[in-house]
Amino acid sequence: MTVGRCDRRTVGRITVGRPDGRTVGRIIALGVILSVSPTVQLSGLQCPDGSPPPCRVAHSAPAPTSIAVLYLDNLSHDTADAYLVDGLTEAMIERLSRLERLTVKAAATVRRYREGGTDPLSAGRTLGVAYLLAGGLRRAGPRLRVNVELLRVSTGDRLWGEHYDRPTAEVQSVEADISQGVATAVIGRLLPRERAPLAARDTRDAQAYDHLLRGNFLFGQWHTESVLQRALEEYERAVRLDPGFARAYARLGLAYAEMHERQVMRGGFVTLPPESLVARGRAAAGRALELDSMVSDAWLARGRLLTGQGPDVPAQILALYARAVLLDPRSAEAHLYYGLALMNQRGDDGAADIEFRRAVELEPDQFRGLRALGNNALVQRRYAEAVIWLDSALVVQPGAAVLVDRAAAHFLLGDTAAARQDAEAALHSDFPAGGEVILALLELRTGDSTAGRARVQRILARSTGVLSEADGEAAAIGLVALGDRDRAIDLLISIQPHDARFHRFLRYAWFDPLRPDARFQRLFEESRPPGALQ
Repeated sequence: MTVGRCDRRTVGRITVGRPDGRTVGRIIALGVILSVSPTVQLSGLQCPDGSPPPCRVAHSAPAPTSIAVLYLDNLSHDTADAYLVDGLTEAMIERLSRLERLTVKAAATVRRYREGGTDPLSAGRTLGVAYLLAGGLRRAGPRLRVNVELLRVSTGDRLWGEHYDRPTAEVQSVEADISQGVATAVIGRLLPRERAPLAARDTRDAQAYDHLLRGNFLFGQWHTESVLQRALEEYERAVRLDPGFARAYARLGLAYAEMHERQVMRGGFVTLPPESLVARGRAAAGRALELDSMVSDAWLARGRLLTGQGPDVPAQILALYARAVLLDPRSAEAHLYYGLALMNQRGDDGAADIEFRRAVELEPDQFRGLRALGNNALVQRRYAEAVIWLDSALVVQPGAAVLVDRAAAHFLLGDTAAARQDAEAALHSDFPAGGEVILALLELRTGDSTAGRARVQRILARSTGVLSEADGEAAAIGLVALGDRDRAIDLLISIQPHDARFHRFLRYAWFDPLRPDARFQRLFEESRPPGALQ
């Protein structure tokens, strides 16, 4: 995609463009063009309702059976009850989503309205729904007190409401009773096949269910390994209390998958070796499927734990993620990982884009979906588009390693000031080597090869043993820019595994100077997943 004429410059051995005045204007205009294009469907940095893109499409009238369940207010004001407030709300959303006759907003979509002071009817109008469920929860000792009311958004009329005073151990019964009351008020008499999923219980053990809710709360908001470890421990407690708890086993598998991915990419994440994490995760996901083959999270965990485990698994991974999406088409996470598999395993950037867009449509604040859209644009060299998506990702999660992605996009557009700002900030993120290599490229652009080389050497010196995958890749980019092609290829060959994700990494513009080299060509082809598009 051409955005305008550029003043071509060579930085080390990498050719980049510095936009002229008209190009800058066109880059700015691109945000407007993409927001209305039927093939790109991006918006500017913020939607009219204050949310990140993609923006909700305006409709003249909401679907007649559409509903949003707002997060319950924590009436006890005790942060120790936050997991229960979130868990009960999200469980009601999940139960109501089982009914085909209802259109239910995803939990992530309504999450931004959870803070106090939000007018429910205003939120309902913004969300474009016909009905809204709001209420509050208070835990008093061993008892749970919940009050809810169903409102018609257009008029503010209260159509249904109830107050529940139950033992805390009966939280699943409260979820089921509220869901049935809401569904009946919106769509009328329920069919037997509709009542059954609303009343279903995941476990008969109240303590096991409590640990599941605690684990989900931690897993959904973790930012450090200690929080992820605590989530994993909650899931383990749940399955110890109820060995037949399929959903808890599936979530345990996902927690191990998350740990494994983080350890492989960053190194030193946990004390367990990667093989142990994979084995434990597979065992948990396998047990979940033995108990209930319809649990989408278990298929998702199996796919994530299979990634990078050998050259013959791409087709299996795609099938596992497709199954997860089929079982739960409203799972933004399933769409995200299916998109990643299509992108990495198949090299089908267009199909991957569709899944990523579906993921962020379901969860507008999904950081990894927004970042994936940015990365997909970056590898296809649509750098201005990449910046827009990455801007949105940073609104959701400021200070993350995505700063490196945006710094790269700015650098390749020729915006050195923005690239430097992001790269310097990335030095303090969980991927400092990424910031270091962009700064090295900037030093080389100014002609300071000594400073640039020193930065690359700092990356190489970060480990006395084998560099982590992320640090090794950053160092390879720097070596290419320094013109040290043989050493760059040697380093790329040493990085393991040479899997689908690695193959995609080799597609980035950084490695264009290496493409005529026979050794690089061999590495590129050897790492290509079987069945991937040429």
